[in-house]
Amino acid sequence: MATSHFHQIPALMRYVEMLSPGSILDIGAGIGKWGFLCRDRLEFLEGRHDRGSWRTRIYGIELFAGFRNPVWDYCYDRLWVGDALGVIDDTPSVDLVLLADVIEHIPKSDGKKLLAKLEEKADYLLISTPVQFFTGAHEDNTPGAGHVSFWGREDFSGYSYVTEEHGSTRFFLIDFRGSGSRHLAVEGAERYPFAALLRALALKTLHKFGLPSGRFAAPRTLRRRISAR
Repeated sequence: MATSHFHQIPALMRYVEMLSPGSILDIGAGIGKWGFLCRDRLEFLEGRHDRGSWRTRIYGIELFAGFRNPVWDYCYDRLWVGDALGVIDDTPSVDLVLLADVIEHIPKSDGKKLLAKLEEKADYLLISTPVQFFTGAHEDNTPGAGHVSFWGREDFSGYSYVTEEHGSTRFFLIDFRGSGSRHLAVEGAERYPFAALLRALALKTLHKFGLPSGRFAAPRTLRRRISAR
């Protein structure tokens, strides 16, 4: 699909902000929304408006070439067109892989193979996927548009992860470098508006004095700094 519902943006971008990755691979890039939002948070909000000053490397994979648009050329360092399993070996290793509303469009057997490859490619994997299986109310005729698999906690039991739910969407942040199967379900920050306000004020203060803010208020399970490759 070209895009996904806007309600996923706060949760996904909160994890991107906490991790502050030096490199990202966006699988199922669609029209390039996540590439643009990651540039917005990791570059523009840190005062790096000129493309030549950007520090984050962002790559993408998209199955359907018909989604190509100027966002691809502007926000991504490189974008591969093709099936993720077919081109993943050509992509560089990264700090973070995004699978935003993507994994449910992949058959379970292929999805497991992709996870195994990503484990060798990345430190973290950030997933959003429906909490229940449905075929997709807004599907179109583009390749891979339909939902073909359901992914729950049991599918990631061998990994260390943080998970939370917002409405009809479940989020997983998988730590491929974690030790053992440590699982943590967390409450969404949006459920605590006063805490969110205090955090926003603190971030504003850090920005005002030019201090790094990517790791501010990260959960204790995510506090270790990932090294940019």
